[in-house]
Amino acid sequence: MDWKKITKTDIHFRKILMVTGAILIFLPTNISTFWGNISVYIISYFIAGNRPAWSLQSSWGISVSVIGLVTGLLLAGRLTCWNKKWNLLVEIILSGVCYLIIYFVIQFRLALLIYIAMFFLGICTGMMDSVIFNQLSDCSKDDKGRLIAIACVGISFGPFIINLLATGYINPDNLKPDVVVNTISIFSQTEVVTKVPSLFLVFGAAFLLCQLLGYIMFIQMKPTNKSKEEDINVLAVESNFRYGAIISGENDAEEMDTDTNSPVDLTPRQLLCSCDFYILYFVDSCQVFTNILYANYYKTYGLVHIHDDRFLSFLGAAMGIAGGIALFIWGFALDKLSIKTCLIISYTMFALFTLAMYYSALVNRWLYFILASLLAAIFNCRYPTSVTACFSYFGSKNFISNFGVFSTGRLLGGFVAPPVMDSLWSEFGWFSLFIWTASLTTFDLILIILFLTRRKTL
Repeated sequence: MDWKKITKTDIHFRKILMVTGAILIFLPTNISTFWGNISVYIISYFIAGNRPAWSLQSSWGISVSVIGLVTGLLLAGRLTCWNKKWNLLVEIILSGVCYLIIYFVIQFRLALLIYIAMFFLGICTGMMDSVIFNQLSDCSKDDKGRLIAIACVGISFGPFIINLLATGYINPDNLKPDVVVNTISIFSQTEVVTKVPSLFLVFGAAFLLCQLLGYIMFIQMKPTNKSKEEDINVLAVESNFRYGAIISGENDAEEMDTDTNSPVDLTPRQLLCSCDFYILYFVDSCQVFTNILYANYYKTYGLVHIHDDRFLSFLGAAMGIAGGIALFIWGFALDKLSIKTCLIISYTMFALFTLAMYYSALVNRWLYFILASLLAAIFNCRYPTSVTACFSYFGSKNFISNFGVFSTGRLLGGFVAPPVMDSLWSEFGWFSLFIWTASLTTFDLILIILFLTRRKTL
């Protein structure tokens, strides 16, 4: 390619096209948020067939998808021989197949089979994330944080569409849950439970069309001419239009710059010698607890005090809108402020709003609506912050492999969080979940303030 022929207008247009495509691809990928809405229907379907559904009301549904996502991130660092176009296309098609599999396995009413399908769906999502974030980094210089945050708008806006689609399809008449099982309000109406399996056919078809359209737009972008040296590096890395990490023995012997604002390119082995890595690793692993609280339990907890299925489904949609709006603002913050400052702001706000969300449901449904939306807005800023932090602290050269290693914290959190959260909920009730999450977030905040190095977005 003749890089000299690329004008600034071409670059800006291709960036817009690429980010729009990324948003469309990301729309159906926020499994955890819409799981909190549809799990009530799945539990109702299981109980209507006289099958045990206790495991579906737990937090394992979200954790399984998170474990799959991290597994996909790790696999992406190993699949260096795949052409990036075909890599992304295969992942999109396989994610559509996963919904088709769920349609069949849910009719057997076996929770384990649903979790296996969700695990593979998480793998596809993780591999898509790696490809998209890596390409966004290659095609940006001064606006990396902004592009990543705007692309993540798709992750936030997805639940707005999906939650309304799910409730509108399954419960268009806004029937109230009429059975209480283990403090969980569920539906026994035939017109609700019989539509549950076919919902996943609707999901699969709609999501596949949306992501294929996004794929066509996304692959139009080529690496930009950031600078002469960077162009040479991009051409070397992607000479065969391939993705993957560059890991060589020579890199381990390279000296790391001690300037906290200088670009660094660490290998996965050098990662283990970084104090910042362990702080960010622990903080990122704790995200699973907060994710479970706001995504898995917002509707289950809400139904205890607010007996309106349509209102809570609309809340799930509003949470997506709030997250998307916050990401537009947050993208500029990531480019202008240090990563440490961004983390301090988000963790402080999350700790404050978590307990307020618990009490708001006792006071007024609209107060609960506002605080849950604010909580979702804050939480949705965490993922692009984690991605940008990985670039800023560990470099972009080995991003796919480094981000895979970095994300294993969520893998561990995915195994630890469900038994802890379920035990707290069953033994001490709802308040214990909120106070635990607020306390854990406060502890993370203290770690960030005292020990994390201040570094600008690279």
